[in-house]
Amino acid sequence: VQHATEMLARVLRLRKYGNRSHFVCKIRLKHKKVSIMTDGWFNIIDMAQINLDTASPVRKSYVVLRECMKAMNRLRQEPDRYINIPYQASKLTNLLRECFLPGPGRQTATTVISNLSSNVTDLAETMDVCDYIG
Repeated sequence: VQHATEMLARVLRLRKYGNRSHFVCKIRLKHKKVSIMTDGWFNIIDMAQINLDTASPVRKSYVVLRECMKAMNRLRQEPDRYINIPYQASKLTNLLRECFLPGPGRQTATTVISNLSSNVTDLAETMDVCDYIG
């Protein structure tokens, strides 16, 4: 955990100079005493800021992540129905594929931490963030 914290701090310092890429930190959680228990993962994602001139791969990863999260919400609402989760459509969501693959005994939880603005000039960005949450 300390190594991941140091990496995240380094990336956040670099973000002062530009915000054109995503940062993904995957931490593997393993129980030392119980070998029967399955491993877990803790994923931290710092998403790149999107502007109108943002490169298409960065924009695509936002769109695909939003579609994956919406599909996961539909899957929770209708567990007996087949719902396609398009995690393979971008590199970011492919890295996070274990979060999107349902299966017996698999439990996933997603928490979105975001900055929202009450300023009218930031309304479009705030609404876009709220659209991710569903």
